[in-house]
Amino acid sequence: MADAQLASESSRHFLGAIVLQQELTGPDDLPRRLVIDGQQRLITLQLLLAAAVGAASEAGAGKQARLLDRLIRNSEDLAEGDQRFKVWPTNADQHAFRLVMQTGGPPADAPDDSANSIQEAFAFFSEAIRSWGIGGGLEYDGILRRYDALRVALSSLLQIVSINLEQGDDAQIIFETLNARGTPLLATDLVKNAVFHRATMQGAKTEVLHREVWLPELGADYWREEIRQGRLIRPRAELFLTHWLGMKLGRIIPATELFAVFRASMLEASDAPAAEALLRELAADAETMRSFDALSPESVPGRFFRVIRALDTTTMYPVALLLFRSSELTAERRDRALRALESYLVRRMLMGLSAKNYTQLAARLVEAVRQDLAHADDVIIRELCASGADTYRWPPDEELLDHLQWRPMYGWVGRARLVLVFSELELMRRAEVKTESIFALPTKLSIEHILPQQWQEHWPMTNGDEELVERRAAMINVIGNLTLITGELNASLSNQPWGKKRQHLHQHSVLLLNNELVTQDSWDEDAIGARSRLLAERIAKLWPEPVSFAPDFDPARLHVPAGEVDPEFGDMAFEEVAAAYLDGSALLRGLLQELSAEPGRRRTYAGLEEMLGWSRGRLASVLGGYATAAKSKFGGRRPYRLVCDSDGAWWMWMDEERAAAVIGAGSRSVGRNAS
Repeated sequence: MADAQLASESSRHFLGAIVLQQELTGPDDLPRRLVIDGQQRLITLQLLLAAAVGAASEAGAGKQARLLDRLIRNSEDLAEGDQRFKVWPTNADQHAFRLVMQTGGPPADAPDDSANSIQEAFAFFSEAIRSWGIGGGLEYDGILRRYDALRVALSSLLQIVSINLEQGDDAQIIFETLNARGTPLLATDLVKNAVFHRATMQGAKTEVLHREVWLPELGADYWREEIRQGRLIRPRAELFLTHWLGMKLGRIIPATELFAVFRASMLEASDAPAAEALLRELAADAETMRSFDALSPESVPGRFFRVIRALDTTTMYPVALLLFRSSELTAERRDRALRALESYLVRRMLMGLSAKNYTQLAARLVEAVRQDLAHADDVIIRELCASGADTYRWPPDEELLDHLQWRPMYGWVGRARLVLVFSELELMRRAEVKTESIFALPTKLSIEHILPQQWQEHWPMTNGDEELVERRAAMINVIGNLTLITGELNASLSNQPWGKKRQHLHQHSVLLLNNELVTQDSWDEDAIGARSRLLAERIAKLWPEPVSFAPDFDPARLHVPAGEVDPEFGDMAFEEVAAAYLDGSALLRGLLQELSAEPGRRRTYAGLEEMLGWSRGRLASVLGGYATAAKSKFGGRRPYRLVCDSDGAWWMWMDEERAAAVIGAGSRSVGRNAS
């Protein structure tokens, strides 16, 4: 613009809009305005103007320097001290700003303030202006013309729209609207601006609050770091605000609504706290949440956060934040609550139960705990035991042990989660034998099959019977055939026979889990089954069942949903049950055999489908087919029992008499087929 001015051309530049709000001042005071939006542009322009003043003075363009100086300093007759500056920055930048804005610029030996780039910006502008000033030659008249053109450009050709608010105007709404374009601010940036604006309106000492409350905690770079949560990568500050609002409001807030909900609930509600109190609460809770990263690894909280991060179930952070901030809750009760919640999450993960309702569960737990903070452990345990529906139930030992012993884990449970489980089992063993460096596990651990998935070359079977081959295939991915090794060891183990694997593990592995393995002379399906039982029992001990937290809790209660559906339709005679079995489809016979194997045990549709290896929805199809076929022959009566619980989950079982009929019919069917 200055070059265009020298060439007698017109050139202007628009710097956007700034928002100012008039402050109340005395009749003899200089008028003051609070900068709502535009702080960075105004401070940068002040540095540029101050550099131009200094450069013009050095070049002998005193008139131009004095005219420009009026844009950065008030008259000595009207103000003194820091009030002489036209623009005054926030606390963090004030010392450096004062240094560069003094007449003659900063002293040569002034230390650099590493917290900002004010001194660097002033130095850059000063050097650039000096170079430009002599760019047309060293003749004095030419230098004066150039500095006059620069003065005109700086004072008249930079355009800014200034929005001046009056008392009663909502400055925050203007700020948010202007910043909705381009790269959006973080929700926490909007929160900061809104709360400090409210604090100013309430007469709080905002400079002190900024220096002593906000900066020490929420001003740290830690909160700007981006971390992964599920499929998303978000700054820590946004995650903190999400969990904080969830803890305060008892509901989980979507990321897109964080600031809107904060403003409505924390600033505009009739019972909204004072801004200063709100700032102190935010900073204290941020410090608490940050402390989760530095917990002792052997402590109950240390393991809890280690586990939920590995499970990627950070939806439980609002619950944890509430437990840690409560002064009413003892450390013993808090740890008991964390152990119960950890057991609940791990057991459900190992059982393959859905995590899709954990957001609602977290909100429910927060709301319940807030009603009785002093007994939060009892409240959480009661809530976790409250439902037998697959979406919420807490699996007891009987179910977990059976599942772990016979169901495949590898391929059904994520590798990172399996690494977590085996790592915690290793730590458990080290604690039991009091090994030194208990928590110093090797890095880059991975899961290895002992009997490999590609076993045919190095693990031949002496008997190639089809049933034995199927048994081996079924045992490959169960937990007893898996172990934890370092990534470097994995490639060398690969598909090698047991003798070589055993030697490698003995020579290179420092894990106690593998020290146990190398005591095995051979490795086959029986050894896998025995180790599956052992590991399942250790897992059940490491993450205890519901009854261990609540001695009066009856696990069977979760398998007895109330409200049987049309019980009279289950009232079939012994021979009718046998006839229904013999006349039914192969799928129906398989279902009835499964139910009759454990009379009285109630299982969900999903549980039965998993047990039978059926796809989801097949059970309903089989039952529908039976109902159609049995309508005329049995009057719609069925050999099994059905209930639907309050959560909408269906449960099935057979009583002992009907189970005996199915077993007897099955024997007759076998005999008939043999003959």
